[in-house]
Amino acid sequence: MPFTPFHFPLCATISLPLRRYIDFPIFLFSNVIIDLEVLAVMIFGSNQRLHGYAHTFLIGSIVAVLYAVIAFKARLPIKRFMEFLKLPYETTKKKMISSAILGFWVHIFLDALLYRDIRPFYPSSYNPFYGVVSRGALYLSCTIMVIPAIAFYLANRMSASKKSSPHRQ
Repeated sequence: MPFTPFHFPLCATISLPLRRYIDFPIFLFSNVIIDLEVLAVMIFGSNQRLHGYAHTFLIGSIVAVLYAVIAFKARLPIKRFMEFLKLPYETTKKKMISSAILGFWVHIFLDALLYRDIRPFYPSSYNPFYGVVSRGALYLSCTIMVIPAIAFYLANRMSASKKSSPHRQ
């Protein structure tokens, strides 16, 4: 997508109700990390495709694991970010790795719907997803996902505050 933030509402809608299984911040940030590849190509003007190896399921998975291992060492700042959002945060290395891989895959899938240069099944150049839905429909869908994302966020916050507040009798 032309702007990575279009991925956030869908990612929040997927990961917030599944926080027990998906590491929300790792899943969300993986949608930014993957586009560092695109940014590098844009800044340095190399002759590579805009969406290169990180935008493949195979290499993207390897990059996602590396990202998760680094993020695991940065658990404290991530926990602080979650405290800022007023959401409890507990994670494991396994949960972080699977969430990073899943986040990369969702990003690759969404981009593969839009961009001809993405080769999701590298080394094959075949992209069966390209053009399955129109750009407008995909952008609209991702924009509409803001509504359930906000609802899930508020529900998670309310649930967290109920668990942390003492019961009144």
